[in-house]
Amino acid sequence: MGAFDYVVLLIYILALLLIGYIASKKIETVNDYILGGNRFGTFTLAASLMATLTGAGMTMGVAGDVVNVGAFAVWQYVGFGLGLICFSIISPRIRGAKKQSLSTLIAGEFGNTPRVIVAVLCAIYCMGSATICIRGMSSIIVYVAEPWGVSIETATIVTTLIAIIYTTLGGLYADVWADVIQFLIMASGIIIIGPAVSIIESGGIGIIADFMQSNGVSLYNPFQGNNIVSILSIMLIMFSATWGDPTVPQRAMASVSGKSAKKSFFIAGVSAILFGIGILIIGAGGAYLIPDLVERYGTSEAVFPIFVLNYFPTGMKGFMIAAVISAILSTLDSMLLMASTSLVYDVGSVIKPGASDKQLNKGLRIGVIILGSIGLFVALKLPSMLSAMYFIFSLVTGAFLAPLLATLYWEKATKWGITLGVVSGAVVVIGMYIGGVMGLGGDPAFTGLIISSIFVYIVSYLTGGSKSKRVLTVSEEA
Repeated sequence: MGAFDYVVLLIYILALLLIGYIASKKIETVNDYILGGNRFGTFTLAASLMATLTGAGMTMGVAGDVVNVGAFAVWQYVGFGLGLICFSIISPRIRGAKKQSLSTLIAGEFGNTPRVIVAVLCAIYCMGSATICIRGMSSIIVYVAEPWGVSIETATIVTTLIAIIYTTLGGLYADVWADVIQFLIMASGIIIIGPAVSIIESGGIGIIADFMQSNGVSLYNPFQGNNIVSILSIMLIMFSATWGDPTVPQRAMASVSGKSAKKSFFIAGVSAILFGIGILIIGAGGAYLIPDLVERYGTSEAVFPIFVLNYFPTGMKGFMIAAVISAILSTLDSMLLMASTSLVYDVGSVIKPGASDKQLNKGLRIGVIILGSIGLFVALKLPSMLSAMYFIFSLVTGAFLAPLLATLYWEKATKWGITLGVVSGAVVVIGMYIGGVMGLGGDPAFTGLIISSIFVYIVSYLTGGSKSKRVLTVSEEA
Protein backbone atom coordinates (compact mmCIF):
# COMPACT_ATOMS: atom_id res chain seq x y z
CA MET A 1 0.00 0.00 0.00
CA GLY A 2 1.06 3.59 -0.63
CA ALA A 3 1.29 6.42 1.91
CA PHE A 4 -2.18 7.68 0.96
CA ASP A 5 -3.72 4.26 1.69
CA TYR A 6 -2.11 4.13 5.12
CA VAL A 7 -3.45 7.61 5.91
CA VAL A 8 -6.95 6.53 4.82
CA LEU A 9 -6.70 3.43 6.98
CA LEU A 10 -5.54 5.38 10.04
CA ILE A 11 -8.24 8.06 9.64
CA TYR A 12 -10.90 5.40 9.25
CA ILE A 13 -9.95 3.55 12.43
CA LEU A 14 -9.71 6.83 14.38
CA ALA A 15 -13.17 7.78 13.05
CA LEU A 16 -14.60 4.51 14.39
CA LEU A 17 -13.13 5.19 17.81
CA LEU A 18 -14.64 8.69 17.66
CA ILE A 19 -18.05 7.16 16.89
CA GLY A 20 -17.61 4.94 19.94
CA TYR A 21 -16.79 7.96 22.10
CA ILE A 22 -19.77 10.00 20.84
CA ALA A 23 -22.08 7.03 21.31
CA SER A 24 -20.87 6.60 24.89
CA LYS A 25 -22.38 10.00 25.70
CA LYS A 26 -25.83 8.76 24.64
CA ILE A 27 -25.81 5.63 26.80
CA GLU A 28 -27.76 5.94 30.04
CA THR A 29 -29.54 2.60 30.51
CA VAL A 30 -28.77 -1.08 29.98
CA ASN A 31 -31.15 -1.05 27.01
CA ASP A 32 -29.11 1.77 25.43
CA TYR A 33 -25.90 -0.22 25.79
CA ILE A 34 -27.03 -3.66 24.61
CA LEU A 35 -29.88 -2.74 22.19
CA GLY A 36 -29.09 0.85 21.24
CA GLY A 37 -32.37 2.02 22.76
CA ASN A 38 -34.39 0.31 19.95
CA ARG A 39 -33.61 3.25 17.63
CA PHE A 40 -32.69 1.43 14.41
CA GLY A 41 -34.70 1.56 11.17
CA THR A 42 -34.80 -0.71 8.12
CA PHE A 43 -31.63 0.17 6.19
CA THR A 44 -29.56 0.80 9.30
CA LEU A 45 -30.45 -2.61 10.69
CA ALA A 46 -29.92 -4.41 7.34
CA ALA A 47 -26.47 -2.81 7.03
CA SER A 48 -25.63 -3.79 10.60
CA LEU A 49 -26.68 -7.40 10.00
CA MET A 50 -24.42 -7.72 6.96
CA ALA A 51 -21.47 -5.91 8.52
CA THR A 52 -21.73 -8.02 11.67
CA LEU A 53 -22.29 -11.42 10.06
CA THR A 54 -19.69 -11.08 7.28
CA GLY A 55 -16.69 -11.08 9.57
CA ALA A 56 -13.38 -12.91 9.18
CA GLY A 57 -14.88 -16.34 8.55
CA MET A 58 -17.34 -15.19 5.89
CA THR A 59 -14.83 -12.99 4.02
CA MET A 60 -11.30 -14.35 4.43
CA GLY A 61 -12.45 -17.88 5.28
CA VAL A 62 -14.88 -18.33 2.38
CA ALA A 63 -12.57 -16.60 -0.13
CA GLY A 64 -9.86 -19.05 0.95
CA ASP A 65 -12.33 -21.89 0.51
CA VAL A 66 -12.95 -20.74 -3.08
CA VAL A 67 -9.26 -21.31 -3.81
CA ASN A 68 -9.65 -24.96 -2.77
CA VAL A 69 -13.19 -25.94 -3.84
CA GLY A 70 -14.29 -23.29 -6.33
CA ALA A 71 -17.97 -22.41 -6.71
CA PHE A 72 -18.98 -24.99 -4.10
CA ALA A 73 -17.94 -22.44 -1.46
CA VAL A 74 -20.83 -20.17 -2.52
CA TRP A 75 -23.36 -22.58 -0.98
CA GLN A 76 -22.28 -21.13 2.36
CA TYR A 77 -23.57 -17.72 1.31
CA VAL A 78 -26.72 -19.20 -0.22
CA GLY A 79 -27.57 -20.90 3.08
CA PHE A 80 -26.64 -17.74 4.97
CA GLY A 81 -28.81 -15.52 2.74
CA LEU A 82 -31.81 -17.85 2.80
CA GLY A 83 -31.48 -18.07 6.57
CA LEU A 84 -31.79 -14.28 6.87
CA ILE A 85 -34.69 -14.11 4.42
CA CYS A 86 -36.63 -16.81 6.28
CA PHE A 87 -35.76 -15.25 9.65
CA SER A 88 -37.60 -12.15 8.48
CA ILE A 89 -40.83 -14.13 9.00
CA ILE A 90 -40.31 -14.53 12.75
CA SER A 91 -38.40 -11.29 13.40
CA PRO A 92 -41.56 -9.25 14.15
CA ARG A 93 -42.54 -11.77 16.82
CA ILE A 94 -39.07 -11.55 18.38
CA ARG A 95 -39.26 -7.74 18.39
CA GLY A 96 -42.75 -7.94 19.87
CA ALA A 97 -41.54 -10.10 22.77
CA LYS A 98 -39.65 -7.01 24.05
CA LYS A 99 -36.70 -8.96 25.48
CA GLN A 100 -33.11 -7.79 25.79
CA SER A 101 -31.07 -10.93 25.11
CA LEU A 102 -31.32 -14.37 23.54
CA SER A 103 -31.28 -15.93 27.01
CA THR A 104 -34.37 -14.02 28.13
CA LEU A 105 -36.04 -14.68 24.79
CA ILE A 106 -35.56 -18.47 24.90
CA ALA A 107 -35.78 -19.06 28.62
CA GLY A 108 -37.02 -15.89 30.28
CA GLU A 109 -40.53 -17.30 30.66
CA PHE A 110 -39.24 -20.38 32.48
CA GLY A 111 -37.14 -19.05 35.34
CA ASN A 112 -33.47 -18.74 36.13
CA THR A 113 -32.16 -22.26 35.47
CA PRO A 114 -32.65 -22.34 31.69
CA ARG A 115 -31.75 -18.65 31.42
CA VAL A 116 -28.34 -19.25 32.99
CA ILE A 117 -27.66 -22.34 30.87
CA VAL A 118 -28.56 -20.52 27.64
CA ALA A 119 -26.47 -17.51 28.74
CA VAL A 120 -23.36 -19.64 29.34
CA LEU A 121 -23.70 -21.35 25.94
CA CYS A 122 -24.24 -17.95 24.30
CA ALA A 123 -21.04 -16.73 25.90
CA ILE A 124 -19.12 -19.79 24.64
CA TYR A 125 -20.40 -19.25 21.10
CA CYS A 126 -19.67 -15.53 21.16
CA MET A 127 -16.17 -16.02 22.52
CA GLY A 128 -15.47 -18.59 19.77
CA SER A 129 -16.62 -16.12 17.14
CA ALA A 130 -14.70 -13.28 18.80
CA THR A 131 -11.53 -15.38 18.72
CA ILE A 132 -11.98 -15.99 14.97
CA CYS A 133 -12.35 -12.24 14.44
CA ILE A 134 -9.26 -11.39 16.50
CA ARG A 135 -7.23 -13.89 14.49
CA GLY A 136 -8.59 -12.63 11.16
CA MET A 137 -8.04 -8.98 11.95
CA SER A 138 -4.54 -9.58 13.28
CA SER A 139 -3.68 -11.46 10.08
CA ILE A 140 -4.77 -8.48 8.00
CA ILE A 141 -2.62 -6.16 10.12
CA VAL A 142 0.36 -8.47 9.52
CA TYR A 143 -0.23 -8.36 5.74
CA VAL A 144 -0.70 -4.57 5.72
CA ALA A 145 2.36 -3.97 7.90
CA GLU A 146 4.54 -6.53 6.09
CA PRO A 147 7.20 -3.89 5.18
CA TRP A 148 7.82 -3.35 8.92
CA GLY A 149 7.89 -7.03 9.86
CA VAL A 150 5.05 -6.86 12.40
CA SER A 151 4.58 -10.24 14.12
CA ILE A 152 1.25 -12.04 14.48
CA GLU A 153 1.54 -11.72 18.27
CA THR A 154 1.92 -7.92 18.10
CA ALA A 155 -0.92 -7.62 15.60
CA THR A 156 -3.18 -9.77 17.79
CA ILE A 157 -2.53 -7.57 20.84
CA VAL A 158 -3.21 -4.38 18.82
CA THR A 159 -6.41 -5.90 17.40
CA THR A 160 -7.71 -6.85 20.84
CA LEU A 161 -6.95 -3.44 22.35
CA ILE A 162 -8.82 -1.62 19.54
CA ALA A 163 -11.81 -3.93 19.96
CA ILE A 164 -11.91 -3.57 23.74
CA ILE A 165 -11.74 0.23 23.61
CA TYR A 166 -14.37 0.47 20.86
CA THR A 167 -16.80 -1.94 22.52
CA THR A 168 -16.35 -0.57 26.02
CA LEU A 169 -17.13 2.95 24.85
CA GLY A 170 -20.15 2.66 22.61
CA GLY A 171 -21.92 -0.70 22.94
CA LEU A 172 -24.45 -1.62 20.24
CA TYR A 173 -25.35 2.01 19.55
CA ALA A 174 -21.86 2.79 18.21
CA ASP A 175 -21.62 -0.61 16.54
CA VAL A 176 -24.73 -0.20 14.39
CA TRP A 177 -23.98 3.31 13.14
CA ALA A 178 -20.42 2.37 12.24
CA ASP A 179 -21.85 -0.70 10.46
CA VAL A 180 -23.70 1.50 7.98
CA ILE A 181 -20.45 3.04 6.71
CA GLN A 182 -18.74 -0.35 6.69
CA PHE A 183 -21.56 -1.98 4.75
CA LEU A 184 -21.57 0.68 2.02
CA ILE A 185 -17.81 0.38 1.49
CA MET A 186 -17.81 -3.41 1.66
CA ALA A 187 -20.79 -3.72 -0.68
CA SER A 188 -19.11 -1.55 -3.31
CA GLY A 189 -15.81 -3.38 -2.87
CA ILE A 190 -17.12 -6.96 -2.78
CA ILE A 191 -20.06 -6.74 -5.20
CA ILE A 192 -18.71 -4.24 -7.78
CA ILE A 193 -15.06 -3.16 -7.57
CA GLY A 194 -13.48 -6.43 -6.41
CA PRO A 195 -15.01 -8.66 -9.12
CA ALA A 196 -14.30 -6.03 -11.80
CA VAL A 197 -10.64 -5.74 -10.75
CA SER A 198 -10.35 -9.55 -10.58
CA ILE A 199 -11.68 -10.00 -14.11
CA ILE A 200 -9.68 -7.14 -15.65
CA GLU A 201 -6.35 -8.03 -14.01
CA SER A 202 -6.76 -11.71 -14.94
CA GLY A 203 -7.49 -10.93 -18.58
CA GLY A 204 -11.11 -12.05 -18.54
CA ILE A 205 -13.55 -14.27 -16.68
CA GLY A 206 -12.83 -17.13 -19.11
CA ILE A 207 -9.16 -17.24 -18.10
CA ILE A 208 -10.12 -17.46 -14.41
CA ALA A 209 -12.62 -20.24 -15.21
CA ASP A 210 -10.02 -22.21 -17.20
CA PHE A 211 -7.49 -21.84 -14.38
CA MET A 212 -9.97 -23.13 -11.78
CA GLN A 213 -10.94 -26.02 -14.06
CA SER A 214 -7.27 -26.97 -14.48
CA ASN A 215 -7.14 -27.30 -10.68
CA GLY A 216 -10.10 -29.67 -10.66
CA VAL A 217 -12.76 -27.20 -9.48
CA SER A 218 -15.30 -24.99 -11.23
CA LEU A 219 -15.96 -21.26 -11.25
CA TYR A 220 -19.46 -21.62 -12.68
CA ASN A 221 -20.80 -24.95 -11.50
CA PRO A 222 -21.29 -25.23 -7.71
CA PHE A 223 -22.45 -28.84 -8.15
CA GLN A 224 -19.21 -30.09 -9.75
CA GLY A 225 -17.52 -32.84 -7.75
CA ASN A 226 -20.04 -32.67 -4.91
CA ASN A 227 -23.15 -34.71 -4.15
CA ILE A 228 -26.50 -33.31 -3.10
CA VAL A 229 -25.98 -34.43 0.52
CA SER A 230 -22.83 -32.31 0.85
CA ILE A 231 -24.56 -29.31 -0.71
CA LEU A 232 -27.65 -29.58 1.49
CA SER A 233 -25.45 -30.12 4.54
CA ILE A 234 -23.41 -26.94 4.05
CA MET A 235 -26.52 -24.91 3.18
CA LEU A 236 -28.47 -26.17 6.18
CA ILE A 237 -25.67 -25.58 8.65
CA MET A 238 -25.31 -21.97 7.46
CA PHE A 239 -29.10 -21.53 7.36
CA SER A 240 -29.69 -22.86 10.85
CA ALA A 241 -26.57 -21.23 12.32
CA THR A 242 -27.91 -17.88 11.17
CA TRP A 243 -31.03 -18.51 13.25
CA GLY A 244 -29.00 -19.69 16.23
CA ASP A 245 -26.47 -16.84 16.20
CA PRO A 246 -27.28 -14.72 19.30
CA THR A 247 -26.55 -11.46 17.45
CA VAL A 248 -29.31 -12.15 14.90
CA PRO A 249 -32.30 -12.04 17.28
CA GLN A 250 -30.47 -9.24 19.11
CA ARG A 251 -30.73 -7.12 15.94
CA ALA A 252 -34.45 -7.92 15.69
CA MET A 253 -34.88 -6.83 19.32
CA ALA A 254 -32.99 -3.59 18.58
CA SER A 255 -35.22 -2.56 15.65
CA VAL A 256 -37.59 0.35 15.89
CA SER A 257 -40.55 -1.92 14.99
CA GLY A 258 -41.47 -5.44 13.92
CA LYS A 259 -42.24 -4.31 10.37
CA SER A 260 -38.86 -2.63 10.09
CA ALA A 261 -37.11 -5.77 11.36
CA LYS A 262 -38.88 -7.91 8.75
CA LYS A 263 -37.76 -5.66 5.88
CA SER A 264 -34.22 -5.46 7.28
CA PHE A 265 -33.70 -9.22 7.35
CA PHE A 266 -35.04 -9.64 3.82
CA ILE A 267 -32.72 -6.94 2.43
CA ALA A 268 -29.75 -8.43 4.31
CA GLY A 269 -30.54 -11.90 2.93
CA VAL A 270 -30.52 -10.73 -0.67
CA SER A 271 -27.32 -8.77 -0.03
CA ALA A 272 -25.67 -11.91 1.40
CA ILE A 273 -26.22 -13.88 -1.81
CA LEU A 274 -24.73 -11.02 -3.86
CA PHE A 275 -21.77 -10.93 -1.46
CA GLY A 276 -21.24 -14.64 -2.08
CA ILE A 277 -20.99 -14.15 -5.85
CA GLY A 278 -18.52 -11.31 -5.36
CA ILE A 279 -16.38 -13.35 -2.95
CA LEU A 280 -16.33 -16.21 -5.49
CA ILE A 281 -14.92 -14.03 -8.29
CA ILE A 282 -12.44 -12.31 -5.97
CA GLY A 283 -11.20 -15.60 -4.49
CA ALA A 284 -10.86 -17.31 -7.88
CA GLY A 285 -9.16 -14.29 -9.47
CA GLY A 286 -6.82 -14.03 -6.49
CA ALA A 287 -5.89 -17.71 -6.85
CA TYR A 288 -4.96 -17.11 -10.50
CA LEU A 289 -3.08 -13.85 -9.92
CA ILE A 290 -1.18 -15.03 -6.81
CA PRO A 291 -0.13 -18.63 -7.63
CA ASP A 292 2.36 -18.82 -4.74
CA LEU A 293 -0.22 -17.63 -2.18
CA VAL A 294 -0.17 -20.67 0.12
CA GLU A 295 3.59 -21.12 -0.10
CA ARG A 296 4.20 -17.48 0.77
CA TYR A 297 1.54 -16.86 3.42
CA GLY A 298 0.89 -20.37 4.74
CA THR A 299 -2.87 -20.38 4.10
CA SER A 300 -5.39 -19.86 1.29
CA GLU A 301 -7.34 -17.63 3.69
CA ALA A 302 -4.86 -14.84 2.87
CA VAL A 303 -6.25 -14.51 -0.68
CA PHE A 304 -8.81 -11.79 0.07
CA PRO A 305 -6.60 -9.23 1.84
CA ILE A 306 -3.58 -9.95 -0.36
CA PHE A 307 -5.69 -9.51 -3.51
CA VAL A 308 -6.95 -6.16 -2.21
CA LEU A 309 -3.45 -5.00 -1.22
CA ASN A 310 -1.91 -5.95 -4.57
CA TYR A 311 -4.61 -5.11 -7.11
CA PHE A 312 -7.12 -2.54 -5.80
CA PRO A 313 -6.67 1.08 -6.95
CA THR A 314 -4.80 3.50 -4.66
CA GLY A 315 -7.17 5.09 -2.16
CA MET A 316 -9.84 2.42 -2.61
CA LYS A 317 -7.23 -0.06 -1.38
CA GLY A 318 -6.98 1.77 1.94
CA PHE A 319 -10.77 2.14 2.22
CA MET A 320 -11.37 -1.54 1.45
CA ILE A 321 -8.81 -2.83 3.94
CA ALA A 322 -10.27 -0.39 6.48
CA ALA A 323 -13.78 -1.66 5.73
CA VAL A 324 -12.72 -5.30 6.07
CA ILE A 325 -10.99 -4.54 9.37
CA SER A 326 -14.04 -2.58 10.47
CA ALA A 327 -16.45 -5.35 9.49
CA ILE A 328 -14.38 -7.84 11.46
CA LEU A 329 -14.23 -5.31 14.28
CA SER A 330 -18.02 -4.99 14.06
CA THR A 331 -18.46 -8.74 14.47
CA LEU A 332 -15.88 -8.78 17.25
CA ASP A 333 -17.58 -5.86 18.97
CA SER A 334 -20.98 -7.57 18.75
CA MET A 335 -19.63 -10.87 20.04
CA LEU A 336 -17.78 -9.34 22.99
CA LEU A 337 -20.88 -7.30 23.80
CA MET A 338 -23.14 -10.36 23.53
CA ALA A 339 -20.81 -12.51 25.62
CA SER A 340 -20.65 -9.84 28.30
CA THR A 341 -24.43 -9.41 28.13
CA SER A 342 -24.91 -13.15 28.63
CA LEU A 343 -22.62 -13.37 31.65
CA VAL A 344 -23.14 -9.97 33.30
CA TYR A 345 -26.74 -9.12 32.40
CA ASP A 346 -28.28 -12.61 32.30
CA VAL A 347 -26.21 -14.52 34.87
CA GLY A 348 -25.47 -11.39 36.92
CA SER A 349 -29.14 -10.47 37.16
CA VAL A 350 -29.87 -13.92 38.55
CA ILE A 351 -27.07 -13.68 41.14
CA LYS A 352 -27.90 -10.07 42.05
CA PRO A 353 -31.55 -9.38 41.05
CA GLY A 354 -31.61 -5.82 42.37
CA ALA A 355 -28.64 -4.50 40.39
CA SER A 356 -29.17 -0.98 39.01
CA ASP A 357 -28.62 0.08 35.40
CA LYS A 358 -25.48 1.93 36.50
CA GLN A 359 -24.06 -1.21 38.12
CA LEU A 360 -24.96 -3.38 35.13
CA ASN A 361 -23.46 -0.94 32.63
CA LYS A 362 -20.23 -0.87 34.62
CA GLY A 363 -20.23 -4.68 34.86
CA LEU A 364 -20.86 -5.01 31.12
CA ARG A 365 -17.81 -2.90 30.34
CA ILE A 366 -15.60 -4.82 32.78
CA GLY A 367 -16.89 -8.04 31.21
CA VAL A 368 -15.83 -6.84 27.76
CA ILE A 369 -12.29 -6.15 29.01
CA ILE A 370 -11.95 -9.57 30.67
CA LEU A 371 -13.51 -11.52 27.79
CA GLY A 372 -11.43 -9.62 25.23
CA SER A 373 -8.28 -10.62 27.10
CA ILE A 374 -9.37 -14.27 27.06
CA GLY A 375 -10.04 -14.00 23.32
CA LEU A 376 -6.53 -12.64 22.81
CA PHE A 377 -4.97 -15.71 24.43
CA VAL A 378 -7.12 -18.21 22.48
CA ALA A 379 -6.60 -16.40 19.14
CA LEU A 380 -2.86 -17.02 19.37
CA LYS A 381 -3.58 -20.79 19.45
CA LEU A 382 -6.23 -20.92 16.67
CA PRO A 383 -5.13 -23.06 13.67
CA SER A 384 -7.97 -22.27 11.19
CA MET A 385 -10.73 -19.65 11.11
CA LEU A 386 -13.07 -21.68 8.89
CA SER A 387 -12.93 -24.89 10.95
CA ALA A 388 -13.52 -22.93 14.16
CA MET A 389 -16.46 -21.15 12.50
CA TYR A 390 -18.09 -24.48 11.57
CA PHE A 391 -17.80 -25.74 15.17
CA ILE A 392 -19.46 -22.74 16.80
CA PHE A 393 -22.17 -22.68 14.10
CA SER A 394 -22.88 -26.34 14.81
CA LEU A 395 -23.04 -25.65 18.55
CA VAL A 396 -25.70 -22.93 18.32
CA THR A 397 -27.71 -24.89 15.76
CA GLY A 398 -27.86 -27.99 17.94
CA ALA A 399 -28.48 -26.13 21.20
CA PHE A 400 -30.70 -23.12 20.40
CA LEU A 401 -32.82 -23.62 17.30
CA ALA A 402 -35.49 -26.02 18.60
CA PRO A 403 -35.87 -24.31 22.03
CA LEU A 404 -36.13 -20.88 20.35
CA LEU A 405 -38.95 -21.96 18.03
CA ALA A 406 -40.72 -23.81 20.86
CA THR A 407 -40.61 -20.72 23.06
CA LEU A 408 -41.97 -18.49 20.30
CA TYR A 409 -44.70 -20.75 18.94
CA TRP A 410 -45.51 -23.72 21.23
CA GLU A 411 -47.54 -22.82 24.30
CA LYS A 412 -47.04 -26.25 25.91
CA ALA A 413 -43.24 -25.95 26.12
CA THR A 414 -42.07 -26.20 29.74
CA LYS A 415 -39.10 -25.06 31.76
CA TRP A 416 -37.46 -28.49 31.80
CA GLY A 417 -38.31 -29.20 28.16
CA ILE A 418 -36.51 -26.02 27.09
CA THR A 419 -33.63 -26.53 29.54
CA LEU A 420 -32.90 -30.12 28.54
CA GLY A 421 -33.43 -29.28 24.88
CA VAL A 422 -30.61 -26.73 25.08
CA VAL A 423 -28.31 -28.95 27.16
CA SER A 424 -28.85 -32.12 25.12
CA GLY A 425 -28.21 -30.36 21.80
CA ALA A 426 -25.01 -28.77 23.09
CA VAL A 427 -23.71 -31.99 24.68
CA VAL A 428 -24.34 -34.00 21.50
CA VAL A 429 -22.54 -31.50 19.25
CA ILE A 430 -19.54 -31.09 21.57
CA GLY A 431 -19.31 -34.84 22.18
CA MET A 432 -19.44 -35.68 18.47
CA TYR A 433 -16.74 -33.11 17.65
CA ILE A 434 -14.49 -34.47 20.39
CA GLY A 435 -15.08 -38.01 19.16
CA GLY A 436 -14.53 -37.05 15.51
CA VAL A 437 -18.02 -38.28 14.53
CA MET A 438 -19.81 -36.05 12.00
CA GLY A 439 -23.06 -38.01 11.87
CA LEU A 440 -26.17 -37.19 9.83
CA GLY A 441 -25.53 -34.83 6.90
CA GLY A 442 -21.81 -34.71 7.65
CA ASP A 443 -22.18 -32.28 10.57
CA PRO A 444 -22.97 -32.85 14.28
CA ALA A 445 -25.39 -29.90 14.19
CA PHE A 446 -28.13 -31.97 12.60
CA THR A 447 -27.91 -34.81 15.11
CA GLY A 448 -27.82 -32.25 17.92
CA LEU A 449 -30.88 -30.48 16.49
CA ILE A 450 -32.86 -33.72 16.29
CA ILE A 451 -31.95 -34.76 19.84
CA SER A 452 -32.70 -31.27 21.13
CA SER A 453 -36.12 -31.29 19.43
CA ILE A 454 -36.93 -34.70 20.91
CA PHE A 455 -36.02 -33.55 24.41
CA VAL A 456 -38.05 -30.34 24.08
CA TYR A 457 -41.15 -32.28 23.02
CA ILE A 458 -40.93 -35.36 25.25
CA VAL A 459 -39.80 -33.59 28.42
CA SER A 460 -42.39 -30.83 27.95
CA TYR A 461 -45.04 -33.52 27.52
CA LEU A 462 -43.91 -35.43 30.64
CA THR A 463 -43.63 -32.31 32.81
CA GLY A 464 -46.71 -30.60 31.40
CA GLY A 465 -50.21 -30.16 32.69
CA SER A 466 -52.13 -27.00 33.37
CA LYS A 467 -48.92 -25.11 34.17
CA SER A 468 -47.49 -25.92 30.75
CA LYS A 469 -49.93 -23.73 28.86
CA ARG A 470 -47.93 -20.57 29.06
CA VAL A 471 -48.08 -18.00 26.31
CA LEU A 472 -45.19 -15.72 25.41
CA THR A 473 -46.45 -12.15 25.59
CA VAL A 474 -45.94 -10.69 22.13
CA SER A 475 -46.99 -7.46 20.46
CA GLU A 476 -46.75 -8.11 16.70
CA GLU A 477 -46.79 -4.37 16.00
CA ALA A 478 -44.00 -3.53 18.49
